[in-house]
Amino acid sequence: IARDRQWTFYAATREGESNLGEAFAILIKELERKNYEKLINRIETWLSSGDANLMWLASEVIGYRKIEDMKDELVEAYQKAGDASREWPPWALNCKWAHSRFDNFQSLNEFLNKTTNKVNQIWLLQAYTQMGISYPKTRETLREGLSMFLKRNDLDAEVKARAEKVLSSM
Repeated sequence: IARDRQWTFYAATREGESNLGEAFAILIKELERKNYEKLINRIETWLSSGDANLMWLASEVIGYRKIEDMKDELVEAYQKAGDASREWPPWALNCKWAHSRFDNFQSLNEFLNKTTNKVNQIWLLQAYTQMGISYPKTRETLREGLSMFLKRNDLDAEVKARAEKVLSSM
């Protein structure tokens, strides 16, 4: 089932993305509490599998639960996508998002302001919407990142309009 699509603990906003639901969130929390090593081993297997949807799910679990022991593996995974000017696959962007959960989204702001790729920018703007809804205490950090992003002179008109809409909704 995990290989069929991109699963998320948040509101599904992207094509091909589906919500895992509260029951799965509870299950992961219980696995983390009762069988941590087994959960970590499974996540490591998913993250190194080469299957885009399993890699996505691994990063989703790590980011959602903020599993500190897996933070460095996220960096190793998303660095395979190359520099910020290239279009990153969704699983790599999700790894970048998950890693940014550990620094209150500062690294997500940095990546948004660094990437020149329109596909990456649109994906990230959807993440800003999801995180602004799910984590109200981080809205100021997200707003700061979006404000910096909107000061760029090289933004595509569509991307700029989306960013303005996301910022005004926060």
